[in-house]
Amino acid sequence: MEESDWAALRAQYLNAPDQIYLNTGSWGVTPRPVFDSYVTRLRQLELNPTRGRSRLHKELRKSRERLGSFLNVPPEDVAFLPNVTAAINVVINGLQWEAGDEILTTDQ
Repeated sequence: MEESDWAALRAQYLNAPDQIYLNTGSWGVTPRPVFDSYVTRLRQLELNPTRGRSRLHKELRKSRERLGSFLNVPPEDVAFLPNVTAAINVVINGLQWEAGDEILTTDQ
């Protein structure tokens, strides 16, 4: 990629332009188009939470179908979560833990 391409890509993120943010393991910087879409949908929901929720559920279903198709998995196996930490907690807390079970991890 050319330097101008990288500059255009960097401009899509909301972090301060004089900072580099590399921690995406907990909460990453959101690209502007994603953030703008999120805020738009949040406003739609707030305008009428009952009616707005139905529209958002339909959009969520379509998103799960599209991503599921790309990943070759059923849409019901796709879940959107706010960050990696939340996703890991859903998985870990969804397992049936018994005395003596262990978690293998790394410090990398």
